[in-house]
Amino acid sequence: MAVFKDPGLLLQSNHAAFDAVVLPGKPSAWAGIYRCTVCQREVLVQLGEALPDESQHPHAPGQPAPRWQLVVAAN
Repeated sequence: MAVFKDPGLLLQSNHAAFDAVVLPGKPSAWAGIYRCTVCQREVLVQLGEALPDESQHPHAPGQPAPRWQLVVAAN
């Protein structure tokens, strides 16, 4: 889970970008912190950078491939 100290530095948003689940290898539509919906680990991704695939973000045998969801968008 992403952690922050100063709530004055973040804005809450209901933007649809936070609801989208992105497949591994797809370019990110937003720079920011993405969470794997399978294992809950987070990664920092630049705008347009490909989201990590199974070779970059492996899971235990039997777990599905990673799926990514935007948690914090960078401005």
